[in-house]
Amino acid sequence: MQPAAPATFLQSNRKFLRFFLLRHGGVVLTATLCSILLGFVSAVIASLVGPSLKLLAHPNSTESFSFIELFGPRIGAFLAHLTPYSHLESDTLLRSLPFLLAGIALIRALLSSGIWYMWEQIGESIATELRMRVTQAFLSLNPAARSQLAEEEEKLSAVVTTHIKLMKEFLTHFYGGFPRELLQILFLGTTLVLLSPQLFLLAVCGVLPAMVLLRRLGKKISRRAQAALQNYALLTEWLQQRLSGIETIKHLKTESLETQKFAGFTTELNGYFQKANRTKARTSPLLEVSAIMAMALVLAVALREIQAGELTGPSVLSFFTTLAMIGQSASIMGRYFNSNREGTAAVSQIRGLLVQLLAHGKEKIEIPTAPLPASIALSCQHLYVRYPGSQRDVLVDFSFEFERGKIYSLVGPSGVGKSTLFKVLLGQLTPHAGRVCLSDSLVGKAPSAIGYLPQNLELFTGTVEENIAYPAAVDAKRVHSVCRTIEIESFIQTLPDGYASIIGPRGTGLSGGQIQRILLARLFYHLYPVVLIDEGTSALDPQSERIMYRAIEALCAQGATILMISHRSSVDTLAHQQIVFSK
Repeated sequence: MQPAAPATFLQSNRKFLRFFLLRHGGVVLTATLCSILLGFVSAVIASLVGPSLKLLAHPNSTESFSFIELFGPRIGAFLAHLTPYSHLESDTLLRSLPFLLAGIALIRALLSSGIWYMWEQIGESIATELRMRVTQAFLSLNPAARSQLAEEEEKLSAVVTTHIKLMKEFLTHFYGGFPRELLQILFLGTTLVLLSPQLFLLAVCGVLPAMVLLRRLGKKISRRAQAALQNYALLTEWLQQRLSGIETIKHLKTESLETQKFAGFTTELNGYFQKANRTKARTSPLLEVSAIMAMALVLAVALREIQAGELTGPSVLSFFTTLAMIGQSASIMGRYFNSNREGTAAVSQIRGLLVQLLAHGKEKIEIPTAPLPASIALSCQHLYVRYPGSQRDVLVDFSFEFERGKIYSLVGPSGVGKSTLFKVLLGQLTPHAGRVCLSDSLVGKAPSAIGYLPQNLELFTGTVEENIAYPAAVDAKRVHSVCRTIEIESFIQTLPDGYASIIGPRGTGLSGGQIQRILLARLFYHLYPVVLIDEGTSALDPQSERIMYRAIEALCAQGATILMISHRSSVDTLAHQQIVFSK
């Protein structure tokens, strides 16, 4: 199978994010419009601070004030054109001002919380969709392709959990919060220009050096965040390997050695995080110090202009309030800028994994059906099979017709094609020559025409009933009947909650023999017409083995065709026919 070209939206981080954001275009547009309105409201609040303090300092009801005196020459002249009044009475302003400020503050709070909620919803929706896409892309790979993606498989759990969480925060903060604060700065900056262009230029000149340095710090954060995320994925995989191999560790008494290795991993990971955090910690203080220095410079110039009569006291107070609000927004933008670097690193990891998974395409190998003779369930004709990347056929010119209601024993040394035949029948490998087909009369009798009892025993987290019925819904009466038939009800009743007992990941808490018998119950529950059993008695004691053989014979009596791989002579006695594989 030729690797497929990655989808267009996977070609760059920008296209990747744009693809998902456009799927929520209506909400993004609404949030953006609210951000624009929030910026305007913030500017209005800032411009009202000076006039409010002026009125509080002169509560005499007989006084009146001109718009220019309260808001400065530019904003004041504009407001004077909008109203038929040239002056405003102090008592009128004092009565209306509290309601005006409260109303504007309420609008600002509603806009701010609404924007936050909308972007949280967008981020969570995209995160959920991405988890589904990544998981689906991984599950859709055929095992042959999956074997070539061992490194990507190791990254899967870190991507689905940590990286997508970081990406969600990045969308919420950088794409939602960063533009919101930027729009506020633009509106507040416009207010500064209208209040005093000279003071505005001084403030800008004081902040520009910090912005240049901020860009350099951002590049460092990006590199260190990328390294930290890669090491986090390696640590996650290392832990999974040790947890699955805990019995070997206990047997060899290597707990101290593994603890030392874990300490080394965490120390290295902590070092990357500490470097990134130190760089991030410089960002906000840098902007705040720059803002304070700029304000000190502006204050000195403003005092001279007030003394010269070029500025009014209220307009200067509004100017500094606006400048302080800009400093606050700039500090928040600094934190969001940091999340941009971490988020970009996370997006690169997610996109890279999806590129690798989707580049191998989806291959669902379907076993075809054919109108075979009534006695034949499964037919193999001149099969030649080799594994990807190999030049040698593992299965060479294999032909056989498997009859209904019979048990077949597949024998021979390791590496001669027994498990390979099972993989072909299970749709995990495609023969490069030959043909395999099922009788068309078998289709529709079970979730799949072929049942499988693997050598590597695993169950899913859930109840005993759910594992037996998987993937169908639980029919309790049928589950209990099946368990009585294959004589496992007695051991299930010894579990804490019987059939409702929760089984841990991979069958934690059960012996290998108990897991095998639950998997056998699944085969009975679905009545698969063709059953493949790979070393199905390897974990059983002699008594349990005899019980399992009786169950297999009962399954065969109901018309199932059973293929068994085993190195035990007892299987040969059970089988109706032996198929010998040789090199």
